[in-house]
Amino acid sequence: MLNKNSKLYIATSSQNPFFQDLINQPKVIINGYKRNGTMDSCGFSIRGTIKNINHQYIDEIFEKNTYLNEIYADDIEAAKEDLRVLEITPQSADYLDHRTTPIFMRKFEF
Repeated sequence: MLNKNSKLYIATSSQNPFFQDLINQPKVIINGYKRNGTMDSCGFSIRGTIKNINHQYIDEIFEKNTYLNEIYADDIEAAKEDLRVLEITPQSADYLDHRTTPIFMRKFEF
């Protein structure tokens, strides 16, 4: 939702069980893929740590992700109070591209 100071930020409800799972396990892996089929895919994995920074950057997250204003249109201020910002500090990443021959792989350290 936000990329700032070499860190990634997401927001989720403090009532969401997902939030508690993330807080209880400070290590995280984020995966993303784009594909039509296995051999037509590329993707990434980012490994890092995650921590709750409460409401820091919440206004900036709403500014950059304008759809949030629609989702929480009934009471944006109450939503901002409920949401918690989670800071992800990347440690390493992998990129994999099956669209090339041979398959392209690259590792990154932060």
